[in-house]
Amino acid sequence: MASVTLTLTSYAAGVGNFIIYHTAIDANNIVDQNVSLQTLIDGYCTDQVFGTYIVQSNTEECTNSYYINLGPTPTPAPTSTPGATAVATPTPTPTATSIFPTPTVTPGGPTPTPFPTQSPTPTPTATNIPGQPTPTPTSTSTPVPTAEPGNYQLLLSSGSVNEYRCGQVVHTPVYSADDPTTWTEYSTRIYTDANEVGNPAYQYFGNNLFYRFKNSTGYDAVWSVSSTGLVSVKGNDGEDCGTTSTLYATLPVVGGVAPCTLETDVPVYTQDFTTVVDMQNGDRIFLDSGLTVQLYSGQLYAISDGYNGTANKRSFRYEVLFGVGNISLCSTPTPVPTSTPTPTPFVSYEYKLTGGGLAQCFKTTGAYNVYSDRNSLNDILSRGGTFYTDSNLTTPFDGNDVQYGISTAATSVALIAAFVGNNTGTISGQQTCGPTPTPVTAYEYFLNEGVSNNTACSAGNVGAYTIYADRSSADDFYNYQVFYTDINLTTPFDGNDLWYGISATSGSAPTNTAYVRDTTGIITSPQACFISPTPTPTPVVYKLYNNPGTTSPDTRCSGLTTTDLWSKVASSSAQIQIGDKLYLNSAATIEIAEGFYYGVSDNLGDTPDLRIFYSGSVSSQNIGVVSEIFNCSGSAYGEVSMSSYALNYPNACADLTPEFQAYYASTVDPYNLQPGDQLFDSPNLNIPFGLNNLYYGVYDGSQLTPIVAYQLYTGSAKQSFTCPTPTPGPTSTPTPTPFQSSEYWISADQFQGGCGLIVGSGSSIWASETSTADFRDSQTAFYKDSALTIPYLDSSDDHGFGSVSGSLAEVQARFSANSNTIFNIAICSPQPTASPTPSATPIPFSWAYYLGSQSSGCGDITGNYRVYTDHPTLAGFLTGSTVFYSDVNLTQVYDGNNKDYALSPQNGAGATDEVFINGSGLLISMSVCPIVPTPTATPTPSPTPIPPTPTAFIYQIFGTSRGVQPTHVCAYTTPNFYYTLDFADYQNASIGDRIYNTNNLATELTTGYYGLSNAGGSNPSAIWIYYTQGSGITQTNVCGNYTTPTPTVSPTPTQTPTATPIQPTPTPTTSPTPTPSPTTSPTPTASPTPSPTPVYFTAYLSNSGFPFDEDGPCLTITPDPIYTAEALSNGSILYTSPSLTTTFDGNNEYWGLSGVENAAVIYSIRISAVGEITEVWLC
Repeated sequence: MASVTLTLTSYAAGVGNFIIYHTAIDANNIVDQNVSLQTLIDGYCTDQVFGTYIVQSNTEECTNSYYINLGPTPTPAPTSTPGATAVATPTPTPTATSIFPTPTVTPGGPTPTPFPTQSPTPTPTATNIPGQPTPTPTSTSTPVPTAEPGNYQLLLSSGSVNEYRCGQVVHTPVYSADDPTTWTEYSTRIYTDANEVGNPAYQYFGNNLFYRFKNSTGYDAVWSVSSTGLVSVKGNDGEDCGTTSTLYATLPVVGGVAPCTLETDVPVYTQDFTTVVDMQNGDRIFLDSGLTVQLYSGQLYAISDGYNGTANKRSFRYEVLFGVGNISLCSTPTPVPTSTPTPTPFVSYEYKLTGGGLAQCFKTTGAYNVYSDRNSLNDILSRGGTFYTDSNLTTPFDGNDVQYGISTAATSVALIAAFVGNNTGTISGQQTCGPTPTPVTAYEYFLNEGVSNNTACSAGNVGAYTIYADRSSADDFYNYQVFYTDINLTTPFDGNDLWYGISATSGSAPTNTAYVRDTTGIITSPQACFISPTPTPTPVVYKLYNNPGTTSPDTRCSGLTTTDLWSKVASSSAQIQIGDKLYLNSAATIEIAEGFYYGVSDNLGDTPDLRIFYSGSVSSQNIGVVSEIFNCSGSAYGEVSMSSYALNYPNACADLTPEFQAYYASTVDPYNLQPGDQLFDSPNLNIPFGLNNLYYGVYDGSQLTPIVAYQLYTGSAKQSFTCPTPTPGPTSTPTPTPFQSSEYWISADQFQGGCGLIVGSGSSIWASETSTADFRDSQTAFYKDSALTIPYLDSSDDHGFGSVSGSLAEVQARFSANSNTIFNIAICSPQPTASPTPSATPIPFSWAYYLGSQSSGCGDITGNYRVYTDHPTLAGFLTGSTVFYSDVNLTQVYDGNNKDYALSPQNGAGATDEVFINGSGLLISMSVCPIVPTPTATPTPSPTPIPPTPTAFIYQIFGTSRGVQPTHVCAYTTPNFYYTLDFADYQNASIGDRIYNTNNLATELTTGYYGLSNAGGSNPSAIWIYYTQGSGITQTNVCGNYTTPTPTVSPTPTQTPTATPIQPTPTPTTSPTPTPSPTTSPTPTASPTPSPTPVYFTAYLSNSGFPFDEDGPCLTITPDPIYTAEALSNGSILYTSPSLTTTFDGNNEYWGLSGVENAAVIYSIRISAVGEITEVWLC
């Protein structure tokens, strides 16, 4: 069993017994009490292992509390008592002490989360309690080092957006040059090392959060701290920040153990309920009293009101996105009979699912067979659960986070529907499907042979396949509709992820096209084929009748219909739907007036069947459509556009694209929901809209973004928020311009880099920008159609973008997650430029190089081919980026035919390098040739006109993330893109050169160490630099040479440092006074003592690494021990044994880490081949 020893090494006179707490001073957190002073001096051992302990004296003379961060247990030395026989205290065998910290949250989500700043590396001697005097030692010993004079040590809590103390526990030491009682806003900084106060590399990364500060003299205050350690804004030192309840839960369940069988001994916190009896689905539970770290997602827990309580104990599953779910009451355990019980048979139940997508109610099931321990559909509705692909319930079903219809029999209509989680099989958002609708009519269609891109309209006549769908016209096909192979609509068509041409007539040309997924038959991107214009036929219209429009709805159901009314889609008043257009004439060219209520009937002179409101507030566009329908003998409803769901209201308010439509009763104002008001999924007003506890924005057409946002629960507003109004543009009325969009092409995705790729691997995409030069980070959005109505989504890896299919990418960028916008935009080299105004076309700045024959190498003589690039030296060549051209104007790409070539800057010379060039002129690989003698004849290079002086050229280089030591960054790889005007090759980097984060040169690198190379991805650093923001490079050297001192302020010239010789010099000093001979009075030395056993820490790793996926380890457990000599942080070295002699080879892969053996992973860390932690991610 794990244990830890606490040793008191400093105390005040007159102290009495002690109380020991963990985490915070609270009656529920007591580890032990009435612990004597002598027990703490001798070493108090406990098997209650926590990351932090607090000891507090119970006497009036000493009432201060002290926090002890858990460190290694020291090896006590033998002690002696005057007047008694000395008894040697046995030296205990060093035990592995768990040092894993409580997880902390860094705002921003997917960004790397560092470990909390650690104290200096612990030594085998115990640490004095801060603020207490150190007793006079009874024997000679080495003095304990103290902090630098003038530095002030404080302890601070975890960061929070909350500016109140709220019981935040302080645990991390920091240092300031200023007395905290004199602090004012923006006047001082804090540092992580007492010996590095003033060094920018050790500034505390506060991330603009609030922290509680305390010290041993009673200082206790809240301040916000910037990312550079600047103490910025004074917080509220009050304690009142809401009522937080403390309950007790189990650890996350691992290995299939039933949570109800475990003890609830971990304190947890919530503001959603005070007793487990009141716990509901959607409630949030946290690991810390500051409510910043939620329970781990996707894990099972049990919870009770008291420590190890059994009354009303409940089990549940927790998801960070949805909170508490699948609550179940734990039964009171009954005595187990002494006889061996008969094993209870394992029971699972089979269910049938639809293909998945939107609005799955009433669709036919049978696309998937799944299993659950829930014994009925009602059981799933009330408790949720998990779907599995096997009857043993071992492999969760991958639901891809979409909705499925559910039934107990194949080829039957779905009776309930629910969302199923991605990879987890977790069921959420359950709903009943209501009465079974009238059976759906199937319609027959014909497809041609599938093709891999959107050219199916011209891929031949249809007839290769016959399919069936529930829409009477191919123009009515919608995203996530399903194609079937039978008229009963039970067996989905296997589309093999191809595009198909579609027509209702076999053997004819396609009228429509769509992309059909593999096995599921689900279609996306349905669209009409372009057909040569034909004379417009007289539209088919239907005649209805209406009474005169008014601005008041009161009399429209009672006034008789007297006027003709025409519709293109509704043959009766009952068929009118939200969004329909209505007309005054049979040619359907003149719409009825907007902003009025009308009564509508099927016959002239009748009492209206329904009342409509014709307006311009649908889909955020000012167009005339039916926006409200009231059945004169029933109820009314309206329709409103909603954003996609978000995890908070600012994200919902910022959404630019309506995703859903919601419906509401006519008595409800959708922009000001009151208690009891609801939004619904359909005009029947019977299915609540939205996912519980998530946020949605509501659009009204007056601005691009929503005007209000709601946190919804069963369709009602749990919270309401007014969205900010976007900053208005110029007051002058702009000249209207016709709507326009531009067509672009995209490359296949690539893990690193999009430049150098050929665009046009799929169908074209569209954006409002007129050229790639106009692309803007997080603003440029892409669509599948020229009307910019269907968003285009793709992976978040790098892509190349261009305006001509089959050409090289002009820019590279990444798609934001679940968005059609792009970011990390970088201009590819060379970038196409528009022809200048002068009639003569200037020659681009280019340089000639010479190639040997195809498939030649370093032994060949160059001169068979002459090629051109925009690089003046070989040092500027970049694999995967440099392109060769056949002409000096850099317009015709050289076809390298995927061959090796000898290359030289001189014609007829021996090869300096061997290069591999693909068919698009792209440099794929390059290696330096050994030096060989050149021919005796001096070749005359071809005359090249002297080019004009080029404009400033922006060079792209590769580098590491910022580090705190040159040894660290030299162990990193260089995946990051940086930009400079000063050098094209890292070998030419000089003191004073400036480097920037973006290609618009807007922000310099942050002060610190960086590694640089000429190639990105997994390539190692070649040199290290120290960069000072505002001054540029201030130090540089090759990796392996670290002799350059750390940058400091220039020393005062009057101080001349004198080197201290390692050995005494035999030459006497200038003083004539003789010094005693070392031999006559030797310095007494202590008897040599054996080297102490290394103090080490133990943590646990997953049993395998993940090469490129930082999220991969988060789904594993940690069976393998790993050892370190210090508290874990970026830069820590990991070893394979407690002797700390052999470093762990992490192969630069991501590994799961926790502080407990066989526990769920808490951190994903990247470990180098020499055992160094280079990245830390919070799972």
